[in-house]
Amino acid sequence: MKKLKILLIPLIIIMVLFAIVGYYSQKGKAKRNFSLQGINGPVTLSQLEGKYVILYFGFTTCPDVCPMALTKLTQQLKKLPPEQLEKVQPIFVSVDWKRDTPKQVQEYVNYFTKNIIGLTGSEQEINYAVKQFHAYYKFEKLEKSALKYTVDHS
Repeated sequence: MKKLKILLIPLIIIMVLFAIVGYYSQKGKAKRNFSLQGINGPVTLSQLEGKYVILYFGFTTCPDVCPMALTKLTQQLKKLPPEQLEKVQPIFVSVDWKRDTPKQVQEYVNYFTKNIIGLTGSEQEINYAVKQFHAYYKFEKLEKSALKYTVDHS
């Protein structure tokens, strides 16, 4: 199990920083865009023009992978000098549109760092964002759990 965790950590870092990183603007035109709900209202990627956006899809009741990935991301962000950190905007998108609210998502990411924007949305909004970044999620029933379901996701 320990070897598995050691192997998973670099994979998670790579996923966070490369596989699901996806937005930068070129000559004022966003390559990809979506509108999701944050604690202060709608947020679009085009609002973050000129920043490097690290986009991570997960959910707030994720028992292990999301907290570990967000911890690693936070550790890496702390290594950046302030002038570089201001050019980076991490975003955590909760794909659990059934359970997570914008407030819950923001409270969750604030536990790791105040630098991350927490977003979620309706089923249609989440599906649109997921499709653009070739991410994946699927609700799975948990018969013997108070949570009733979990979410497989990438």
